[in-house]
Amino acid sequence: MSVRWSNVSWQLVMSYCSFFLPIHEFCLVTFCSIDCSIADVVREEVSQFLRRWPRLSRWSRTSSLVVNEEESQHGDTIEALVRCAAEYRHPVLDAFLEDATIAQKSIANFKAFLFAESTLSPGDEMQEVIDIAKSSKRTDVRQWAMTYGTFCPRRDRSLVYRLVGRPVHISGTCLLIFAQDVMRNNAPVALKLMHNEEEWLREQDMRKLANGDLLDSTHVLQLLNAVEIEGDAGAMDSRLKGDDSYKYMLTMPQAKSDLNDALSHTRFAGRNRAQVVKVLYQIATHLRYLNAQCHRIPGDLKPRNVVQLEVETDTGIELVWILIDMDASCAIGEDAGQKLTSS
Repeated sequence: MSVRWSNVSWQLVMSYCSFFLPIHEFCLVTFCSIDCSIADVVREEVSQFLRRWPRLSRWSRTSSLVVNEEESQHGDTIEALVRCAAEYRHPVLDAFLEDATIAQKSIANFKAFLFAESTLSPGDEMQEVIDIAKSSKRTDVRQWAMTYGTFCPRRDRSLVYRLVGRPVHISGTCLLIFAQDVMRNNAPVALKLMHNEEEWLREQDMRKLANGDLLDSTHVLQLLNAVEIEGDAGAMDSRLKGDDSYKYMLTMPQAKSDLNDALSHTRFAGRNRAQVVKVLYQIATHLRYLNAQCHRIPGDLKPRNVVQLEVETDTGIELVWILIDMDASCAIGEDAGQKLTSS
């Protein structure tokens, strides 16, 4: 059964569908005969949106919103207005998220931000308002919500990282911070931001053999990617500020710890002979591989440049020590010291 609307109603529906509904729903509404039940749903959503968006626009920092009893009875409750703001990314949502005085971006705080009086529902203090936007009908809003609060070194957002904590290491040449790789199911990674292009390129080149093959990843930690940062990393996130702007970045699998921390905190040196022998044997094996098979030296061997990783073996997950930081490496017979190390 079809339904007949006025031209004005039809234009409003088309405007709403083309901008807010997913493409498959838009095609259904546009190119198929409209069943009454579908038409009623679309018409109701259009009506709700056209009521709620202007009401949200009346908010200002000096004039909070108020929901009266009649509006609530029509379904325009505080919860409905909050959901509209988040699902369609009304400007009041950005104002709330950018407010530096509000640490927790929960639904409860969003309600308090918008309304003079608000009643909390179960879970309002626990759920982030950005979670509503992640389920928006609009693809661009969903994508924005998924990357909100993340570090994107490329403008096309092909790489998205959620930084974890503070930097774990800062030197005159680089900054290291842990993160989650959003595009790889939040896999834990380590981001190494660097000032110097030459050292950044050497980190990549020194992980390759003369024929272009990569070094064996059981001996030297390989890179997940290497990119030039498009923009000011420190402006994107204050944790990435340095004496100078970081322009280059390497992404690596996140290690459990480095040998320097292990020696300082686990106290096995001088106490656990078997553990000491195991660590030294693994390091010696890596050095023999570099010297005998690759004909090079690491150039900056120190406890901080030996890290512990979880690897899968035939008998299960095993912790192993592996070499990192290859930008000081060089071939045997070449001049060493092309990089000024921090050791």
